[in-house]
Parts: sequence; C-alpha cells; structure tokens
Amino acid sequence: MSELNTGKTYAALYRRIDALAKEKSKVITVIDGSSGAGKSTLARELGRRYESNIIHMDDFFLPEKLKTTERMKEIGGNIDYQRFYEEVICGLQSGCAFTYGVYCCQEKAIVSTRKIEVKKINIIEGAYSMHPYYRLKADIKVFLETDEETQKKRILKRNGEAMYRRFKAEWIWREQEYFEAFHIKEQCDFVYKN
Repeated sequence: MSELNTGKTYAALYRRIDALAKEKSKVITVIDGSSGAGKSTLARELGRRYESNIIHMDDFFLPEKLKTTERMKEIGGNIDYQRFYEEVICGLQSGCAFTYGVYCCQEKAIVSTRKIEVKKINIIEGAYSMHPYYRLKADIKVFLETDEETQKKRILKRNGEAMYRRFKAEWIWREQEYFEAFHIKEQCDFVYKN
C-alpha cells in the first residue's frame, strides 16, 4: 500500500530509511517517475541527508548501435537495461566497490566511468529504475509524478524549447507506456505528486 503525498514533505520516507538503516547493512531506495517530477531533486535531498551513493538512470540510455527497430518497440527498451543490470545491480549485490560507465546523450557514447563505494544507503533515481529486467529487490520504492503543465514548465526551464520538443516526441510517451505496462506506480511504497 503506497502513501500518497501531494505536498513536498518527505518525512515518512525519511523515517522509513532511518528505520531500515538500523536493521540492515544496505538499504536500496529507488525513485522512478515522470520527467520533470523531481526525481533528481529528491535524490540530491536524500544525498544531503544521508551518506549515500546516488546512481542516475540517465547514465544508461541506450547507445545508438543498440537502437534496432525491434529494441525500440520494446516497452522500456530505450534504456540499456542489460548494462545497468550487469554493472549496477550485480555491483550492489556483490557488497564490494564497483565501477559503471556513464553515458552522455550529447556524445551518444559512454564518456567516463564512476566508482561506487560500499555505503549503507544507495539511491537509484530516474525513469526506468524499476524495470522488471533488473529483478531488483529494492527496500523502498518511490514514485514521483506531476501534472502535464508543471512538467512542461520544468522541462522548458531546465532544458529549453528544443529539448522540450524532443522530450514530448521521444521520451514522455515512452515513460508513460512503461509506467502503465509494468504497473510501476502501483508497486511503490510512496507516491508523491510534485
């Protein structure tokens, strides 16, 4: 049963993280949801509050060489879910420090690597972070959503008009398709409308 919160207070989420951190050696919190709903902002807020790893799904967009017609027809197929599983999920499960490649949309390539140290609190943020391919056993699942007008304003402010058109044409509808097909929101412990 998810907690629906239409404000911007995350007190119940903090309490859940605090409680689990006392019980477990590792806590994985996943933040999925709509473009412009505040996923990265919440992850940064959690990062200020807790000594944690923050892993961004934006680092795992599908490279051009894998964008086949068949793959792009898949729900959630525009994310490199196999690489995310192999590099991040397996890394988190290992209990050891690990490294993953960071994809750059402008360069359409993996341009650097990021080392993840062993930490108690681990946050995965971004659309597709709950893709069923990962079989991720997250301790806390959070879904962020926003209305269409607020989403548009935030994307325009953050990315500009040209990128907003790309979001609308290429990504927003794919996210919605993924949320509905895999019942992402319904699986979450916390649902926030920002």
